[in-house]
Amino acid sequence: MPVVLPLLQTIGSKVSVECAWSYFGLVVGGTILIRVIMCGLRACEIRACKEDRRSESLSRTWWTVFLSRDSDADLGKDFFAPTITGSIELAVFPLLIVLATWSPIAWWLTIKTAVQWERWKRADRTSYNRFVVGNALVIGASVFLTHLIKIQLAFLQDFAP
Repeated sequence: MPVVLPLLQTIGSKVSVECAWSYFGLVVGGTILIRVIMCGLRACEIRACKEDRRSESLSRTWWTVFLSRDSDADLGKDFFAPTITGSIELAVFPLLIVLATWSPIAWWLTIKTAVQWERWKRADRTSYNRFVVGNALVIGASVFLTHLIKIQLAFLQDFAP
């Protein structure tokens, strides 16, 4: 039984429940993949910056970071906040791209950058670099999901009664 999503209603398409679940699955899969990559970057940063952590294996450091159990006060715990934020972005950005409304994405990235700017000026650039890479991964995955949404919408329009 088709469900009409309000955001996609402006396009005039009906999206089935199966499509919504597959979209949700792709967002979750993309989030996990991006988290794996970002934790790898953070684990490399920890091993490079901290003398006492260099003897620790990369996989052990990665798991510590992935599970958000790093006790290093200098680097701080993330408590999955960037992952949750990235998941929301990954769910919303493709819909905004399909609707050709780029300005909310630009404003959001501007706000995220402005909030962290003072910290990046004081600290080393590795956290800034991770921020840029993370946003690039989210935007890249969003563009990929946008193409899948367009394909799905075209398929549904072809078979609409």
